[in-house]
Amino acid sequence: MDYWGKYMYFNLRKCNDNMKDEITVGKFLKDLVYNIHMKPYGDPIVVRFATHDINKGGITGIQMLEDSSVTMHCVDFNNNVYLDIFSCCDFKKSEAFEVIDDYFKPEAYSWDEILRNVP
Repeated sequence: MDYWGKYMYFNLRKCNDNMKDEITVGKFLKDLVYNIHMKPYGDPIVVRFATHDINKGGITGIQMLEDSSVTMHCVDFNNNVYLDIFSCCDFKKSEAFEVIDDYFKPEAYSWDEILRNVP
């Protein structure tokens, strides 16, 4: 690789209700990490947040990796999921999206990728 790490984010719109269940989100994080060939560092952390703004409450999940991290926030109000993957090891969008689609069945999504360099 000619770069330090890859950062990929997904905006998933109108997902199914799996994104509202803490146990399912924890399983998703484990399966995602396995499917993109990363090594988890410990178990995922999954927490339900009830905020003062009902438009922002939902589940946040974090899976630390030996090579960086996966973070996500699931918004109950609109069934959107915002997922970030960062690693100094390479991984493929298709391998990530296979698990995303299996668990959350988004009606629409967008994504982008940033390659990070060290000057």
